[in-house]
Amino acid sequence: LRKRTKGVPGWWNESVVNMVYSALFRQGSILVNKSFSDHLTLMLQTLQAISHGRQLLSKTLKAVIDESHGALLVTAEGCGMMNAQDFSRSLQEALQHLPPLSKEYSKACIDEMQMLNEAAEAVAQSEVETLTVLWEGLNV
Repeated sequence: LRKRTKGVPGWWNESVVNMVYSALFRQGSILVNKSFSDHLTLMLQTLQAISHGRQLLSKTLKAVIDESHGALLVTAEGCGMMNAQDFSRSLQEALQHLPPLSKEYSKACIDEMQMLNEAAEAVAQSEVETLTVLWEGLNV
């Protein structure tokens, strides 16, 4: 909550926060009053904002990976370099086993993006090498 752009409101009280925490996670007694409700509401709003942000990040990462896979598959198969369909399918299956809003899912997507980048660089390098050989052959 302290990392919010607005910071914590002036009415924020750490002792009430501890009461809310105790009520939620330790099944402690609940003394419901306006302050308790305000703290609980702010915590809920913050968690919803975090959840929404993670959801957007997950969807965006997945979209980037899906688009990159499509482009890389067409290029790689067009060059006869590899059968990347199996690779793509195994990645999709692995991602389905992770909760979409988890840190692990986001990390897996980012790792996949790095691997796709390396694969794209390898394909580009292979194309450059092929063109170089052809060019040298035509000049001889």
